[in-house]
Amino acid sequence: MNAPDLLKQTAQTLLAKLFSHHDPETAQEAAAQAMEAYGKDQDPLLLARHIAFALATLSSLGQSMTEALPIPDALRLRTNAAACHRAAEQARNTLARAKPATVQAPQPTPQPTPEPADRSAWAEAIAKVAQEFATEATNLPPQPRQQASIKAQALATSAQNLLNGVNVEPYRLRT
Repeated sequence: MNAPDLLKQTAQTLLAKLFSHHDPETAQEAAAQAMEAYGKDQDPLLLARHIAFALATLSSLGQSMTEALPIPDALRLRTNAAACHRAAEQARNTLARAKPATVQAPQPTPQPTPEPADRSAWAEAIAKVAQEFATEATNLPPQPRQQASIKAQALATSAQNLLNGVNVEPYRLRT
């Protein structure tokens, strides 16, 4: 048995004790059905806690309605019911927040814009590399010469864009 299933079974066993007036098999089935009603993707301990507090609320309220019960005991049971209700609501709100969110595509992080002094230094360095590619291209065979010329032109354009302050979105490879 894997860890999530063991955790779910433990939560159901603990929850089944609240149905102890039934036979153990029926109590276990009632606990499983109560947890299943909230969904399979929820935290089993949080589900069990919500259900347990909701049942404890009803139990305390039911006991407080007994005719022969002294007033202080009835008030104590009703105070307990209110506290259990708050705890059940907190667990329910946590369950509502814990629902899986729809997956959104990650947003690209904005690239910091270099300062003008940095821009000119970077543009100069890129232009120098572009010039090196162009110079070496003259000694290459036709296919590698074309590739080197394309690289040199792309670098020269990048250097010019950097000097002019043009922000170009980075090229992303398709996967």
